[in-house]
Amino acid sequence: MRAEHGRNRPLTEPAEIQTRYLAAMINATADVLHEGIAACPLDIDTVFLHG
Repeated sequence: MRAEHGRNRPLTEPAEIQTRYLAAMINATADVLHEGIAACPLDIDTVFLHG
C-alpha cells in the first residue's frame, strides 16, 4: 500500500523514533527557557520528574 501512494521510504526504526522524540523534547525545553516560562533548567527537570 505504501508503494501505491508513492511512499517508498522504509519504515522508521525504533532508534530513529527515539532520537526524533528526544530532539523535540530538547527543543521544547530550550523554548520554555528562552521564553522565560521556566526560571532555570532545574524547574524543567522538576516538572519532568514529578509531573
